[in-house]
Amino acid sequence: MNTTTYIGDCRISFFNISSQGFWENLKSPDVVFGYSLPLLEIQIILIFFCIVMSHMFLRCIGISQIVSYMIAGIILGPQLFDILEKSSEKLSADPALDGTAALRCISVFGRIMFTFLMTVRTSRRVAFHSGNLPVVIGIVSFFAPLFGLGFLNLFSDNIDPHYMPLDKALSERFAIVITQSAILLPSTTYILLELKIINSELGRLALSACVINDILGIFAMMVATIQATYIHVSHATAYRDIVAMIIFFLIVFLVFKPMVQWVIDRTPEDKPVEDIYIHAVILTVFASAAYFVFFNMKYILGPLMIGIIIPEGPPLGSALEAKFERLTMNVFLPISITFSAMRCDGVRIISQFTDIFFNVFLTFLVLVIKLVACFTPCLYYKLPLSESMAVSLILSYKSFVEFVLYEAVLEEKYISQATYAFLILYSLLNAGIVPTVLRSMYDPKRKYLNYQKRDILHLEPNSDLRILTCLHKSENVRL
Repeated sequence: MNTTTYIGDCRISFFNISSQGFWENLKSPDVVFGYSLPLLEIQIILIFFCIVMSHMFLRCIGISQIVSYMIAGIILGPQLFDILEKSSEKLSADPALDGTAALRCISVFGRIMFTFLMTVRTSRRVAFHSGNLPVVIGIVSFFAPLFGLGFLNLFSDNIDPHYMPLDKALSERFAIVITQSAILLPSTTYILLELKIINSELGRLALSACVINDILGIFAMMVATIQATYIHVSHATAYRDIVAMIIFFLIVFLVFKPMVQWVIDRTPEDKPVEDIYIHAVILTVFASAAYFVFFNMKYILGPLMIGIIIPEGPPLGSALEAKFERLTMNVFLPISITFSAMRCDGVRIISQFTDIFFNVFLTFLVLVIKLVACFTPCLYYKLPLSESMAVSLILSYKSFVEFVLYEAVLEEKYISQATYAFLILYSLLNAGIVPTVLRSMYDPKRKYLNYQKRDILHLEPNSDLRILTCLHKSENVRL
């Protein structure tokens, strides 16, 4: 199948979708990769081959599978195979027909689905009814890291103009502080699920604090984006975007939320939700992402808001997880993470280390400030020391979810390739070290060790025998 694209001055650009196999040209069998479908297939095969080979060794030492995804991307990146560069001109010399476009689409698809599903897993009841401590942590952890902005002009005289002009270098530092200050809800939900503590007291505390922080972060991100549009595009466009966001929130809370509740109410108990409603929700998720892109916002905000509206658990939340979670987590998410890591050029970190040294300093400075900002309220509210440290680490965790922020500032030329590569490696170290430290630091089973001998065999003489009776339905009671 051939596709023809008309561009610019009426030149015609062809690209082919499906091939006739390797026997199409036996003298040069690699001609098959000039077709978009075989090219996509070989890209996916290479990605999963590198993932499997990496995880084969890493799982022996208890390292998370997420690290394997990132290492696979680094292997396929500019350091070794440089798959993106070699694939970019396979289909056509026309930049509009980039050979990595299909892989990029799958990557974006994976991020949208992952963000939505992780947000659906968040219990709104737990998030907004957990006391004062998570509110204090959420607010303090949002504002405290912003003190890093006070260091932007430090050593600005030493900035090499060949690396980046002064104004852009300061913008790069600003972008680093903002991206490292953010606590993304999908990232926190994922690490809590990975550690299997999402329903523990510690997990609920971290999740609640993250939701509060995210609410402030989303509002700040929208204000910053609209301000940039107001300054760099036009006043009318900025006002249009404000109206569009107001309309979106009104539709979500006044139309979509009642519709979701209506679907839940009309679904009989112990019966699955009809497929038409599940498909309608998924279409709404992708429509919200497209809506935010059209109005100059980050596409990830739409699925995030839709996911918060969907109640967790049966019938609708469980149905969405059962239908899409495995496909997303096992297929789309690995491709998405690996694709982002494939853009990491580690050689630039070495060659330009003196230029990005202050960026490295800012990253760790924000990390320390955030750890202290999360740790101090926990101690003030008399949380145990180990749990306070665990909450601080969870809320300071940086992993693959932040890739969407790093790619956004990279594509808008706020940061350099060297800084992007450092942030990817920093996320890789986080994903490998933090879960291991948390497993050794916090074990939710420890508080129940004293209950191990509370059985009939170990009862004291003449003690009461306590029996717990559960009634599931009114029919279980004989009248």
